[in-house]
Amino acid sequence: MKRFNTVLMMTLLLVSVWTLSSCSNKMMPVNTLRRLSTNMEVKGDMYTLKDWNKAKDKYVKANEKILKHRSEYTAEELAEIAVLQGKCITGFGKGVTQSTARSVGAVTSGVKSVVDEIKELIDAFGKKKEKEE
Repeated sequence: MKRFNTVLMMTLLLVSVWTLSSCSNKMMPVNTLRRLSTNMEVKGDMYTLKDWNKAKDKYVKANEKILKHRSEYTAEELAEIAVLQGKCITGFGKGVTQSTARSVGAVTSGVKSVVDEIKELIDAFGKKKEKEE
């Protein structure tokens, strides 16, 4: 009986860990968006072109993962994702404005290309959403 209890507890522990890790996988990109939007809000005015490119890469990767898990999100989670994406887009927009004020040359075109890539990703997200509906 003691052995049965041990096996049962180990099985329950493994199932719990597996369940939490699968939930965590779908929420990781959401957490990335959350951190990214906060960082842009707090530190965005000090970002260099390199920082904006890193932020863009994180944004793109997070959204690719969100698209991959799209069917697993609840309506509330999708609403939160949309808000976070909006905050990030706003952060990128402010970055273009501030970078333009600092340096009209290369920085502006670099940040603009970041924003253009993000727009394309949002369009892809919207198209995938329309196909699912």
